[in-house]
Amino acid sequence: MFSYSAKDGAVFVKHDLIGEACKAADTDDVNLAISLLGYIQCWEIGDPEVAAIELFNSWGDGVQGRYSSLVHLTMGTEMTLYAMNTPYDTLHFMKEHVPIVKAICELHLIKFD
Repeated sequence: MFSYSAKDGAVFVKHDLIGEACKAADTDDVNLAISLLGYIQCWEIGDPEVAAIELFNSWGDGVQGRYSSLVHLTMGTEMTLYAMNTPYDTLHFMKEHVPIVKAICELHLIKFD
């Protein structure tokens, strides 16, 4: 897992938030485990088989997540979780990564003869 801030970028954090959440909820359903941590899936862009971003925000009404938001980034078979402390950090991350995910998904559709 990585912590992400606009100032410092991605910093590795030795904390398996998803693994701990899945174990505590006794499930393999990552989205369920994240929701039990106090986050709600806001949106997903891209193609999970190619490249995608899922954004989870802290709920706010009684149930609070530890971070402002979580972002699940998929690039091929690599899946990485980023935790953001502020909405500004989330915006900064999206401004950097959404164009990359979009381009990869579009390139995947091109057929070469």
